[in-house]
Amino acid sequence: ALYEFNQLPFRYGFTATPITKNPEDIFGIFNFVDKDLFKTHGKFASNYIIYKGHGRVAGAKNVDHLKKQISPYMFIKTEAEISDQLPELIVTPIYIPMDKKTAKINEEIMADLKKAQDTVDAIEARIKDPKLLDTNAEYRQASAKVLAYQTFAQELADDPRLLNMSESTMSNQYDVEGLKNPKLDTLIDLVSDIIEADETVCIFTRYERMQQLLINELKNEFKGVDIAHINGSMTAEERYEQAYTLFQDTDSYKILIMTNAGQAGISLSKCKNLIEYDLADSYANQIQRHGRIKRADSVSRISNVKQLILDDSYDKIAEKIITKKRNYDADIIQSLKEDN
Repeated sequence: ALYEFNQLPFRYGFTATPITKNPEDIFGIFNFVDKDLFKTHGKFASNYIIYKGHGRVAGAKNVDHLKKQISPYMFIKTEAEISDQLPELIVTPIYIPMDKKTAKINEEIMADLKKAQDTVDAIEARIKDPKLLDTNAEYRQASAKVLAYQTFAQELADDPRLLNMSESTMSNQYDVEGLKNPKLDTLIDLVSDIIEADETVCIFTRYERMQQLLINELKNEFKGVDIAHINGSMTAEERYEQAYTLFQDTDSYKILIMTNAGQAGISLSKCKNLIEYDLADSYANQIQRHGRIKRADSVSRISNVKQLILDDSYDKIAEKIITKKRNYDADIIQSLKEDN
């Protein structure tokens, strides 16, 4: 829709996260700012994007030339330059050991994931035409399995019960009955300390089912403490009521649990504690999450983020993905400020 304004003489783009997923995002921005800079996505991709397999971005190339192309259009304010307007944000990863029984199930899921990914890679090596790939039944089935096993691995790291709650019959092959959940135990300890200090806390999780499990567990653990929640099934009015009328303006509400639906457009200026029960799926989304409590009008000058990471689980892969995407931003965008 923005491209319909391409003919206007003055166009400005404002964003805290110009690269939300990978360097391809730069083309989308400049197709609005100056549609003649890169001409077509095909030319941009061939000049600057490294692909792996069926359209998957593996990195950037000719970065110095790309930076030279976009530099004249960019005005960058670094976090350091506006630090006096925002609270200090202290991010602390908490690494939690995985017990042996859970590790065994995790190994089974990761082995199945590798097998499915190997099948995808083999078909991509054999069939080069993307259109033929899209119509290949074996390829579609293997690709679906990759996504399913990735989800199972993350669900296992969050709470083994999620696999039993899955709508996929594929999850039934994993015996998760009676598995412990040290991540949940760690969360309860952290929330207990926050409530004892008479403070509030916002908790993020990717999954609505995990959100409901957390609501149930925390209600049982903390009697008399009310819990607000936000997810993608709620209207804007319902989200406002949960975030502001209840969580921020009602004393009994000490906990707000949100899915990714709450990672933008909500200001939690009265809250200084955030817990990521599972990590965001990108560096940009992580910035958005943290930005809920890092506000210019925050009542506290120090805000705390705790990241719960189950050792040797899919959490560690998610952590590596975020680091890779943070490096895109550092190498391409933030370095422009240093070069200037």
